[in-house]
Amino acid sequence: SVGAQMSWGVRCATMDVAEDFVRQLAADVSRRLQQLKKVGGVVHLKLWRALPNAAELMQRKSYAGHGPCDVLSRSKIMLKATAETEIIAKEVGSVLHDL
Repeated sequence: SVGAQMSWGVRCATMDVAEDFVRQLAADVSRRLQQLKKVGGVVHLKLWRALPNAAELMQRKSYAGHGPCDVLSRSKIMLKATAETEIIAKEVGSVLHDL
């Protein structure tokens, strides 16, 4: 299994920012797959989405890190296993839009 994760301090105010972040992670995964001479056939996205009242809750209580969130997780089987950045980014991007 080859993956990339960032869960501390990433805030995506717009979908464009989230898509750029996904592309960066896809590039990292692609690079590591190519180094290992492997391909991936499944993409998995785990997303921490702030609760609608997260800012208010964080002011009332002592939270560290990302604060109160819903954790959303989805996987998708790709049509063809690959190590190509653009294909991985496109597949993860489609999962992102489904969430």
